[in-house]
Amino acid sequence: MKPLDDAVGSSLSQLAPELVRRCGKQPRYSVEQVTEAAEAAGLAADVIVYAHAIYCSQPDFDAHYGARPEACDYAGVRALITNRHRPGDSGMDLAALLMMMG
Repeated sequence: MKPLDDAVGSSLSQLAPELVRRCGKQPRYSVEQVTEAAEAAGLAADVIVYAHAIYCSQPDFDAHYGARPEACDYAGVRALITNRHRPGDSGMDLAALLMMMG
């Protein structure tokens, strides 16, 4: 997983319009929808884990990453993003924030 920096944040905010264009505005998207939109938007493969944590449900995220040796923690990835963009605001909806930024 790529370290979270401004470039990653910018890439993630560019994904929101692509998701809406492809799938309509939804509270959550499937791992497949996010992956396809991320690839179409030109996101690097090592950034897509952040997109999955933002736009997918925890059960979908866990099903996708749980069986991998480099297992990622849904709450941990979301906390990294939240702390980077809105320190101290653990209750925010990350997808909604990025939709507004995008």
